[in-house]
Amino acid sequence: MFGGRLKPRIAVIGAGIAGLAACRELAGHGRVTVFEKSRGVGGRMSSRRVEPWQFDHGTQFFTARKPEFRALLAPLLDSGLVREWTGSVVYLEAAERPRKRLWFEPHYVACPGMNALCKTLATDLHVRTGIEVAPLGARGPDGWELLSSAGESLGHFDLVLSTAPSPQTLLLLENHLPIDAELRSVRYRACFALMVGFAEPWRATWIAGKARDNPIEWIAAQPTRPGREMPAALVAHASADWSDANVDRDLAQVQQELSAATGALTGLDMNRSTHMALHRWRYALVDAETAATEPFIDMSAGLAATGDWCAASRIEDAWLAGRHLAKALLAR
Repeated sequence: MFGGRLKPRIAVIGAGIAGLAACRELAGHGRVTVFEKSRGVGGRMSSRRVEPWQFDHGTQFFTARKPEFRALLAPLLDSGLVREWTGSVVYLEAAERPRKRLWFEPHYVACPGMNALCKTLATDLHVRTGIEVAPLGARGPDGWELLSSAGESLGHFDLVLSTAPSPQTLLLLENHLPIDAELRSVRYRACFALMVGFAEPWRATWIAGKARDNPIEWIAAQPTRPGREMPAALVAHASADWSDANVDRDLAQVQQELSAATGALTGLDMNRSTHMALHRWRYALVDAETAATEPFIDMSAGLAATGDWCAASRIEDAWLAGRHLAKALLAR
């Protein structure tokens, strides 16, 4: 399959935590190149900096329940790159005082931004960012030739591994997947992220709030997160139901509605904000009822795929999914 090469040429598409976890397992066993269409690594662990604020507009935190993931985090906790996010978490309701909400396990953030964890995992890996890989054509005698969406040749590879969301993986591998591949039936929920910055300091006593029966489901106060020194700033995530129903609406209208909902929940005058932006995550959360049970592996074709679509949307589960696939490939 690998033309007699002791170390196969491996392409990993996607530099989120699942892709980087797979790369770290495979790095000593092949010549691995990671392709990421965004400008940096991280996927939904991305951070956006707009001076003087920084917004973790995707994943807000992660937990550690499995021994393997706790072992990964242990030295990072010692160094301060990962820290526990502590403080008062509340239920928010318009025109009502916040009510306490309990967290039953430690919640962690990477410092100074959530993407710091992925940047650390990418250390010493060959990562090419800003490159969108085109759908695969036919496999040739020298393996798979990857092309960028602009038609540039990215090289030939013996094994191509996609860790992109299942809809994007389907586009990449469509002509080479069996009709009954589990990832064909996976569905995602969308999420809008509203980012709001103010000139004054954050004065509320809570660090995050959960809302019910509202376009907004979650609001996080960014200055309360370890390693972030900034004036008041919020990230407000819309609920999956609301996001799905409004995913293709005009973004300016969506921003206006979510801004009004955020102001009503927090009591803040949104007209006093000095920065406001909206991000649409089309593939934010896997619909748990449609998640696949196993990654896709076709060793004879030199193709594989994994991601949160065969696990869950938690950061820990995505990391475990990438690691699991890499170990399964090495075992074969």
